[in-house]
Amino acid sequence: MYVGVDMVKAARWERICEKFPSRLEKMFTEEERAHCESKGKNKAYSYAALWAAREAAGKALGIGILGSGFGDAYLSWTCLLYTSPSPRDGLLSRMPSSA
Repeated sequence: MYVGVDMVKAARWERICEKFPSRLEKMFTEEERAHCESKGKNKAYSYAALWAAREAAGKALGIGILGSGFGDAYLSWTCLLYTSPSPRDGLLSRMPSSA
């Protein structure tokens, strides 16, 4: 396995969102589109980030996005609880003591 990195231009995704919205249905899952559309006027940035993440994953796997179909890889969101003190805010664990 390799490391994958990718960069995209948000302006390109703004143009795709405006002029070719039907392409988004072919490129992204329903869950991914719902996430991006929930970002309102910043949805193009979310689409750009998703695309870059997919490209980077393809590179890390050594296949690239063109080595597979658009539907072969997708991103999903998960809510995680952290159980150790956060160095960011100095607070103790937010996990209930009964857990």
